[in-house]
Amino acid sequence: MRPSSTCRSLWLTALVTTLVLAGCSGAQPGSTAVAESSDGGGDDDGGNGAAPGAGGELCALLTEEEVAAIAGADVTASEFVDGDCDYTIGDADSINVRYESSFDPNLETARLICEGSEDVSGVGDQALWCPNFNVLFFNKGDKSLAVQMLYMLSEPARELKDIATDIGTAVANGL
Repeated sequence: MRPSSTCRSLWLTALVTTLVLAGCSGAQPGSTAVAESSDGGGDDDGGNGAAPGAGGELCALLTEEEVAAIAGADVTASEFVDGDCDYTIGDADSINVRYESSFDPNLETARLICEGSEDVSGVGDQALWCPNFNVLFFNKGDKSLAVQMLYMLSEPARELKDIATDIGTAVANGL
């Protein structure tokens, strides 16, 4: 028989993996794919023609220049597809802004998977920083979103929570 802490860790790992896979593979209902941009030019169409909840609307809320200013480092590439906005920072670090696959009332699911979670004020209707995954989960209206920070090769210019909070605030204010 396994100790309860080991079982809990295995359960949480399985839950997180399922949520990450669902978030990466599932598009929001009514979303459409948006053209990629890897030339450093950003999404210039401002979301015109994109359905509500589409990647174009979400990704049009922040330019590469705005993300670079918040992150304190150059955005070297970006990819905008199905409500998922990936900004490459430097050589291989990244910031991902996305719609979650389903609405998470009161961020209950996020609270289950986050160890040491912190409530964050001023971002959307409610927000939660998840330090063990470097993710800011937040709700705006009837949508759940996330800003995930992945720094492996370099040190961020500021605290990850602060970068994610500033990006989340800009996105929430634009929705």
